[in-house]
Amino acid sequence: MKKFKKELATTEAKFNDFKKEAQRLYWIKPIPFVGNYGKDLNNAVDAGGYLISAAKKTITAIEPHADLIGFKKGTDTSFIEKPAELRLQTAVLTLDSIVKDVDAIAEDIDQARIRVDRINPNRYPENYKGVKLRENIEKGISQFDGVASLFVDAKPFLKNLPDFLGAKEEKTYLIIFMNDKELRPTGGFITAYAIFKVNKGKFEVVRSDDIYTLDASIAKHPKAPEKNSCIS
Repeated sequence: MKKFKKELATTEAKFNDFKKEAQRLYWIKPIPFVGNYGKDLNNAVDAGGYLISAAKKTITAIEPHADLIGFKKGTDTSFIEKPAELRLQTAVLTLDSIVKDVDAIAEDIDQARIRVDRINPNRYPENYKGVKLRENIEKGISQFDGVASLFVDAKPFLKNLPDFLGAKEEKTYLIIFMNDKELRPTGGFITAYAIFKVNKGKFEVVRSDDIYTLDASIAKHPKAPEKNSCIS
C-alpha cells in the first residue's frame, strides 16, 4: 500500500506541475477559434484532477483493510496465496467496508467523464507528423467513457454486492434452469434447480437435482383446476 501511495503522490506532483504550465495558456479561452483549444486543455486538466481525487479516495478506503487483502507487508499469508474460498470471504468482508465510499469515488469519475466528453476531436487534424491524431483522441475519449460509465452504472450493484454475498447475514438462493425452446408461462420448461446458501462469501450447495426427480418425490399430485384440465 505504501508503494501505491508513493506512486500516486509522485503522479499528483507531476500533474500539479503540468497543471501550472497549462494554466498559463488559459488566457486564450475567450479568443475565437484558438480559444477552443484552451478550453479542451482546461477540460483535460480538470478531468485529470478528478481522477487523482478518485484514486486518493480509493486508497483511503482500502488502506484500513490493506493487511486483509495483501497490500501490506508482514502478513502471514498473502491474499493471493490463500485458497479461493478464503479469498472470496476476505473480499466480501473488505468490500462491505469499502462500498460506503463508492458514491464519492463514482462522482469524481463521472465528473472526469463529463470534462473529457467536452473535448471535440473534430477540432484537431486527422494526421500530425505521421500520427493519427484525431482518431487517437476519439479512441481515447470512447475508451474512457466506456470504463467510466461501467463503474458509475455498476455503483448500485457494487453497493449491494456485500449483501448479496451474505456479508451481514446468511442468504439462501434458488436457481431454476429452464429450456427456452420449450415455452412455458415462466419462459421455458423447468429442467433442473439448485438451492444454495452464502454466508460471508462462503457458498454451500444445499440441494440440486433435475426436475423429474423432484416431481417423483411428491407423493400426491393435486389435480389441475377444472377450467384448465382441458389444456395439455
